[in-house]
Amino acid sequence: MRVLKYIPVLGLIFLFGCGGGALSVEEMLEHAGISNIPPAEEYEEYGAVILYEDTHTQFQLDGNWEIYRTQKYHIAFVYYNDKAEDLLTQSIYLDGDRTLSNFMARTIRPDGTVQELTEDDLIRTQLKEEFVEFSDDESVKFTFSGVSPGSIIELSYEITIFDSFNYSDVWYVQQSVPKLYTKYAVQIPTIFIRNKINWNYNTMNFELARPQVLEDIVNKTSRKDDNKTYFWELRNIEPFEYEPNRPPYDDAAKYVVLGIQRESWNVLSESYWKRIGHNFDPEKNPGVKELAKSIVGDETDETEIIRKLYNYTQKNFRYVAINIDESGYYPNSPNEIVTKKYGDCKDMSVLNVVLLKSLGLDARPVLVKTKGAGKVYPHIREFQFNHMIARVVTSDEKIYYLDAVGSSCPIDELYSSVEGTTALILNEDGTSTFTELPKSKSRDNKLARSTVIKVSPDGSITGHTKMVLTGNENLSFRSSLKDATKSDMEDVIESYVNANTADVEVFNITYDDPSEIKNDITVEFDFKNSNYAMKSNNLLMINPFIFQIDSDLDRYRDEDRIYPIMFYAPHETFDEIKIEFSGDELEFASMDKSLVRKYEFGKVSCYSRQDSDNSVNFERRVVREVTKIYPEEYQTYREYLKNINQTNRMNLALNAK
Repeated sequence: MRVLKYIPVLGLIFLFGCGGGALSVEEMLEHAGISNIPPAEEYEEYGAVILYEDTHTQFQLDGNWEIYRTQKYHIAFVYYNDKAEDLLTQSIYLDGDRTLSNFMARTIRPDGTVQELTEDDLIRTQLKEEFVEFSDDESVKFTFSGVSPGSIIELSYEITIFDSFNYSDVWYVQQSVPKLYTKYAVQIPTIFIRNKINWNYNTMNFELARPQVLEDIVNKTSRKDDNKTYFWELRNIEPFEYEPNRPPYDDAAKYVVLGIQRESWNVLSESYWKRIGHNFDPEKNPGVKELAKSIVGDETDETEIIRKLYNYTQKNFRYVAINIDESGYYPNSPNEIVTKKYGDCKDMSVLNVVLLKSLGLDARPVLVKTKGAGKVYPHIREFQFNHMIARVVTSDEKIYYLDAVGSSCPIDELYSSVEGTTALILNEDGTSTFTELPKSKSRDNKLARSTVIKVSPDGSITGHTKMVLTGNENLSFRSSLKDATKSDMEDVIESYVNANTADVEVFNITYDDPSEIKNDITVEFDFKNSNYAMKSNNLLMINPFIFQIDSDLDRYRDEDRIYPIMFYAPHETFDEIKIEFSGDELEFASMDKSLVRKYEFGKVSCYSRQDSDNSVNFERRVVREVTKIYPEEYQTYREYLKNINQTNRMNLALNAK
């Protein structure tokens, strides 16, 4: 689902400019406030530095007083090394009725020679995003060639955007490399100000002074062409640094959202509901009630009715993201969806809501912004959503959220990509209500393993493990097997088991049917290793944890942290291990001490005890209760990871008699 906008896809016009907007190197340096190109060692860790960036957005009124906007973009940066290699291949995203014009791109090499891109260097590509199978979105892709360290890359272009619903723009202050100079100007029709139309800007994750007025243009022949231009200039902007599991750009980077906002969220949702509301009305969609009755049969329990209808859409309809014409923004009708047997998140939500409503249940669509795209900011009254799910409330006020884009989620769970997010419920009268989706706890997302290991005097082991995955562990595992054949399924499961075991041969794998919709899944298997224990004279050293928990300590080797560490959901891993051996041949010698460490965000514990003359038990529990580790907790979190590693290395010593 696109970020919702009211724009028809009418085609694309491409105009190749003459490149008259190019700057001299001296002008670039002057804007950057320096006299010479910076030496490579100053920006070696980033691979590039932006000398100059200028964005000019102009909101205008056409002959019918409809709003459209034109954006001019100009950038010049110095390329130093392959850490900035991604900057050498650019894509300009084109959707809806957009006109790309006055395009200029060139490379200025250190020896002063210039290589300009021509129209033949531009490649139109179909936009392919994750899960997108049908789309008429396009991008223009191009690569700067002949680039050597110290080259200056310059790019400028203009895009005109006709969008009758979304009037906002974003100034991306921070990027992946440092900026020495950046300017943003926005031109607003004066009539917006006179009529108190809610033009505004919101600074995100930093403070910004009020804009300066660049010019005030009065048109004597047409009041609608009067305008004012406001602008900001900033220097020496630090980059949005890469860190493992950093927050999304929207939640951590510096940027500004500008545009004409609605008076309220109800004004915005009412406009959207006028276009889609009829699809959620059973009375306007013949045949829906009969279909719902055929699915639930004689069932009268509301929760079971919800489960049956939800499972029907999960099992009988394939999720396909569709971005063709208006379908990127508006759902299809229930009858179309039933006929085609596939649909995107909006279509699945339509089907769930209309089936539930046809049987008298209180069901409504809900707009969501997935975690990977960042948080919803209610004070910015523009569509910020990229996903839709359904909400249903029973007569005894139980609330269920239904996300049918996957085929394995039970009615009482949510995928980690949306749980705990701020969402917007669309009401039948077109008004809307914000809510927070339910959050899971660590115990809800659990990997539990129960293992018996039999040790022989020669150091070989045999054993059996029962593994139960719940919550997001279960959903992720079932999702990986969704489209696999039986033979492929066994290979995937064997690979999963082997990836989590320490040097043992796995066989006799059994598992639950992954196509079922349940809250957990069980996998069992046998294993062996003919030379597992370390031997020294009569002593056998055995690591009881054939399952090694990856602590990710290597990913967090840096001593300091700028941004929080983000996770999609809390998590728990629990291992219960019983070591058995023949008391006639082996005897207990020693074992490592128990380990217990508690933190504000979680826990690491490992207990051991000798149950009898021929068995020893180990229990390990690793818990992370939170989805965010703040920078001030970073060193404590690294200690937590080190303790996980320590449990991986615990040993039991047995003496051969």
